[in-house]
Amino acid sequence: MEWLSLGLNLLGGYAQYNAAKTQAKAQRAWQQYSNTMVRLSDAVNQNAITTNEILSQQAFADQAINIKQSNILTEAQAQVSAAAAGVKGNSVDDVMLDINRNAANAENQRQNDLAASYLTFDQQRQSSSMSAAMSQDYSYIPRPKLGSYLLDATVKSFGGQGGFSSGSTPNMNKPVSAGAKNSDGTSTQSPSVDWSTPKSFFDTASSWAINVLW
Repeated sequence: MEWLSLGLNLLGGYAQYNAAKTQAKAQRAWQQYSNTMVRLSDAVNQNAITTNEILSQQAFADQAINIKQSNILTEAQAQVSAAAAGVKGNSVDDVMLDINRNAANAENQRQNDLAASYLTFDQQRQSSSMSAAMSQDYSYIPRPKLGSYLLDATVKSFGGQGGFSSGSTPNMNKPVSAGAKNSDGTSTQSPSVDWSTPKSFFDTASSWAINVLW
């Protein structure tokens, strides 16, 4: 019956191992899928930011052309008006100076707005990258070990006390057959062991391991 109990517990432990292995595999697959979706979302955001930046640069370029064209047109109109009125000298120069000053101020404001837009787009990129990095799942998903499940099943077969409970030591005191003698008169043969139960088997293996390792 003890061998039957051990066999059933080992089968149960193996089934638990397979279930844990399947669950860990599914968790790793879901983790990889989720992280891929996060990175894909970040890539889409980065592309959208780049597109908006290109459109913004084009708008600022058009604005620069408009400022230049407006300045040229305004200067021409002022010169035509001055010529029609017969005005010359410093008064015309002052008008031209004001026109050029207004164009310079408009261009300066345009360049400041363009620089601010660069900073905004850079911040958006960094924010998207940081959000993607923080949204990913970096948790470690351990792989189940078959040995630990089989060992647990073996321990359960012995009433949860392992192979070191009192009164469970296998029979190591059976008489030995006659054989060669050592110099001190002791037998060179190892004592026989009772393997009639899995508990005796486990206890003997444990004792042997302790004697060898320690």
